[in-house]
Amino acid sequence: MAPQGIRYWIHQCTPPLVMRGLRNLRERLRPVAPEVRANVKLKQRFADRERCFIIGNGPSLKKQNLLLLKGEITFACNFFNLHPQAAEIAPTFYCFGDANTFFAKSINDDLEIDRSEWFSDIVRKNPHAEFIVPYMAKEIIAKKGWFQSQPLWYVLQRGIATELNQASAELDRAIPNGMGTVAAIAIPAALFMGFKKIYLLGCDCNWFVQAMVKEDFAQECAHFYDRNPYIKRESTLTDFGMEIEFKCLSDHFKSLRLLRELAQAKGQEIWNATDGGLLDVFPRISFSSLLPHSPNYDAEKSARLARLT
Repeated sequence: MAPQGIRYWIHQCTPPLVMRGLRNLRERLRPVAPEVRANVKLKQRFADRERCFIIGNGPSLKKQNLLLLKGEITFACNFFNLHPQAAEIAPTFYCFGDANTFFAKSINDDLEIDRSEWFSDIVRKNPHAEFIVPYMAKEIIAKKGWFQSQPLWYVLQRGIATELNQASAELDRAIPNGMGTVAAIAIPAALFMGFKKIYLLGCDCNWFVQAMVKEDFAQECAHFYDRNPYIKRESTLTDFGMEIEFKCLSDHFKSLRLLRELAQAKGQEIWNATDGGLLDVFPRISFSSLLPHSPNYDAEKSARLARLT
């Protein structure tokens, strides 16, 4: 029998919990780079802080006053620098996860990015931000000189969370690769840093739903910004096809569900403060109900939430 066949039958005959334990043991025994081990400095770094906010790039951000986040610990991702108040909000961390963020021709020529100008604008607007990036991008970041004046934290990803059926937030070791920047990088980082409550904004998770309903395969993916100056165009259903998009959407939701279960096991909470959208994995909460300086602040609800931990 071929080695591949042996591995297949071992996998089929071994109980899932045993396989998971073996994978965890293997990952603990595998060496990791010093840059990854250095993430231990992040562990419980904000254990004394009640909460943080993770900001996606969904179109719902246009309906929310993000200036209310000034003074909060925030994780931004991807093209948040295009938000008109990005410099005033000054995200604490910028997170990236997609290969296309750093590597040319990861998808196709139409979706190429002017990375140097994009990264320069982020640093120009947020000179004190820290960056959380995939370890696979370490060499190209050094070669191109991106973010060299900023603190850099490298996340090593091995295996796929949806296939392993588990998530991890131990950033000083390898973690399973999730789907989507927020799921793969920012949420595990926030859990690792010890925040009691994590609130999501701009995580609409409906990027191609309207295009599917209208059967418009050329409609570009919508975000909070109207036009991205660093790319020729946004992606469309034509770029990937329905089979891939449905699978990606399913994997994205499963990755987030695995992170919710991980947070619950650790005694931490993840809440969805996005205005609308399809994300049903986390309990909903109104963004304005969380902030005392908002005219819609709900003191009673805020106190109730505080008592949950």
